[in-house]
Amino acid sequence: MKTITTLLLALGLLFLPRFSALAWIGAGHQVIAAEAYRQLSRDLKVKVTALLKAHPDYGVPNWNTR
Repeated sequence: MKTITTLLLALGLLFLPRFSALAWIGAGHQVIAAEAYRQLSRDLKVKVTALLKAHPDYGVPNWNTR
């Protein structure tokens, strides 16, 4: 019985990170990115914006649906 309990607990822990990672889809990333951007200095915001504009998908409507 102890072996089965240990095995089930190990399997449960194996899949636990997979389910908790689901919280970091689109909205979670956007919140973190917005807060990080807000904390940048003005000079760094200019540099980051230039870097983002250099990406080929910048300005493409619904780029995340591809």
